[in-house]
Amino acid sequence: MCKGPGANACDMYYSLQKVKEIVSPNVRIYAGHSYGKQPGEILSEVMDHNIYFQIEDINKFIEFRNRKGQDNLFKFI
Repeated sequence: MCKGPGANACDMYYSLQKVKEIVSPNVRIYAGHSYGKQPGEILSEVMDHNIYFQIEDINKFIEFRNRKGQDNLFKFI
């Protein structure tokens, strides 16, 4: 779920759209957290496999990002 200080699903959507617009598909991505892929994957591969890059409709993106059951996804302890 997109909650907490500074968290905003709408902002996340627009940030990802901007990445798709301005970053070359051959740029290697080193994410700040684990999402199941090895660091250094090229953007075109990330866009093919990461659901957040595939949702084009902002309302569907926000609904998906804020769906129930997303608490503690990144709690590794």
